[in-house]
Amino acid sequence: MYNLFQPSEPIDTITFENALCELEVIVDNLQQGESSLHDTIAAYDRGIALKRYCKNELKKVLLKAKQVSLNEGIQPSGNAD
Repeated sequence: MYNLFQPSEPIDTITFENALCELEVIVDNLQQGESSLHDTIAAYDRGIALKRYCKNELKKVLLKAKQVSLNEGIQPSGNAD
């Protein structure tokens, strides 16, 4: 089971891939519903922070892709949200 009190890495140093993987583990564990209330809240808080981090990283990539595309005269499709 995922150890909620020993996250693998601080969010400010984690890679996108590791954050996404950890988020998937948290979701799987929360869906099982076998954790204590305290552990569930801790996992939920970590999951929200990881989701926010992943969303911000994706926004950065989309912005960079738009900038590159504009420099090349290409209009990208997609949405930052």
